[in-house]
Amino acid sequence: MKHSHVLFAASAAAMLSFGALADDKMESSPAVETLKSKLPSTNGFAVDNVRTMGDVTCINYRVSNDMNGETRAQAVVKGDEVLRSTTRSTKFAKAWNEHCAAKG
Repeated sequence: MKHSHVLFAASAAAMLSFGALADDKMESSPAVETLKSKLPSTNGFAVDNVRTMGDVTCINYRVSNDMNGETRAQAVVKGDEVLRSTTRSTKFAKAWNEHCAAKG
């Protein structure tokens, strides 16, 4: 019985470290770096999800806001072009619906 607890703990630790590696990989992707370069502030920046389809990357992320809270947002990145949900543009909405919505 004692061995099964050790095995479970080792498996859990491996899964957590794999998750941390996946998070690091997401936050260091070229599309994420492009997004970060276009943000007015990267305070509290964290990536929740990244999906790449061809030459378009869909990113769910969050940043700290000026009210000591957190703003959740989305971005569509294609090359050097970044469209963000926080700009409330119809161009972003069209790109998100075309490339990201209900795809993964």
